[in-house]
Amino acid sequence: KKVSRKQQRKNSRQNKRNTTENLKANVKPKRTVRDTKKTNRRAKKNKPKGSDKKPAKGRNKVKPHPDAEGSHTTWKKDSETGEVTRHETYEPNAKNPSGFDKVQSTDVKGAPHINKKTGDSIPTPHTQGKNIPGGVRPATPDEIPKINSNGI
Repeated sequence: KKVSRKQQRKNSRQNKRNTTENLKANVKPKRTVRDTKKTNRRAKKNKPKGSDKKPAKGRNKVKPHPDAEGSHTTWKKDSETGEVTRHETYEPNAKNPSGFDKVQSTDVKGAPHINKKTGDSIPTPHTQGKNIPGGVRPATPDEIPKINSNGI
């Protein structure tokens, strides 16, 4: 039996409608972001400050002082003892978004670091910097902070 072009188009449209309706009836509901495992993992990572886990890396980071003009040093203190545990020296750089480049940093407490050039383990206190061969060296006495009568 021969079918006209008009009838073929009509049949084609009808077939498309039928398949679309069948597909819609069989489609599973979309999963929301809350249903995914990723969200659960993310929620576990971002625990509040008072949690028993270690703080995130960036939370206790030493940064340049926002009101500083010129070269300056900022430090981090131990919350329990009040001792300076790390200090960083910055120089101005207009091209850097913060306005400063870190020149060097000295760790007074913490784990030792490996000098990349020599392969030696450098215990604390040690100084790190871009201009230091191997990236780390033992701290000199003038780089280790001294506590004065004001507690600084």
